[in-house]
Amino acid sequence: AEGLVEEQGEAVFGVSDLSPTNGQVEQGATVTAEATVEKLGDLEGTQSVEFSVVGTDISVSEEVTLAGGESTTVSFDLPTGDVPPNSYTHQIASEDDTVTGGLTVQAPPEPAAFEIVSLSPADASVTQGDERVVDVSVQNTGGRKPPRMWCFRSPDSAMSAPSR
Repeated sequence: AEGLVEEQGEAVFGVSDLSPTNGQVEQGATVTAEATVEKLGDLEGTQSVEFSVVGTDISVSEEVTLAGGESTTVSFDLPTGDVPPNSYTHQIASEDDTVTGGLTVQAPPEPAAFEIVSLSPADASVTQGDERVVDVSVQNTGGRKPPRMWCFRSPDSAMSAPSR
């Protein structure tokens, strides 16, 4: 907002204190950005203030009305589902002033994926109606936590047991 001067009859809005200045968000999450908007000079005025991710079509705006010398904090929530993973500049801007920062949109981790590490006994065939105890070691090779319930399936049936 430094260096901005109210011209006679014009509303001049300065923008400062961007938060976050350097943010990281997982793609699909919502990024929240805030800044202080100040009405410079003595006149009341209204302007559109916009939060955007530079290089994308993603933006959100709101009208801000302030009395002369008054300031307010604006806060924007922006979903990132349509923003490809990359490093961007994000900004909050009035018609007169802009503050910018860095924003990194990270790819979400791979879903949970499971691999059987060991099976004992290895020849665990069973006749329908019989009961068989099998020890299985399973490893999560994906990037997310597994669900709390496991489901073991054979070609003909399924049974569930709580995971540990």
